[in-house]
Amino acid sequence: MLSQRLFQAVVPHECLSYTRDLKLAPAPTVRACINHFNRISLVVIATVLDHCVAARAKAIGHWIQIAQHCRTMRNFSGLRAIVAGLQSSSVYRLQQSWHIVPQDKQAMFEELADLFQADSNHKTSRDLLAKEGTAKSIQGKRTPASQVTLLLIKLLP
Repeated sequence: MLSQRLFQAVVPHECLSYTRDLKLAPAPTVRACINHFNRISLVVIATVLDHCVAARAKAIGHWIQIAQHCRTMRNFSGLRAIVAGLQSSSVYRLQQSWHIVPQDKQAMFEELADLFQADSNHKTSRDLLAKEGTAKSIQGKRTPASQVTLLLIKLLP
């Protein structure tokens, strides 16, 4: 997956310089991760807003399913990017569309969004990452990126 390749390319000293120098230092690998995250969020927003009310609800539900799939695959960057897109003011305020989204998907979204609450310095996120051991690279075991790609292609025009 692209996210995995981007994260594996991050050079530790770039992370330090990026935070210490208030994001002024050139950190191409960190910037690439941030840009990728932003592109995913913008795709979520664009695909939801590009439809009428009923189609928006269907798109929202589809993105929630993709987010759940990312959760299952332990792709927390992709999951967070999708949640950020769905929580953007331009999508989150579409109350008519959200009311049409099935209750089970709305509950799933709330559960996924709760993973990224800022309470206690993002304690839930940190605990989840520690519990699932995602800091370690899983070598030799590939998760087919084609599954996520196919889900995205089904949604896009």
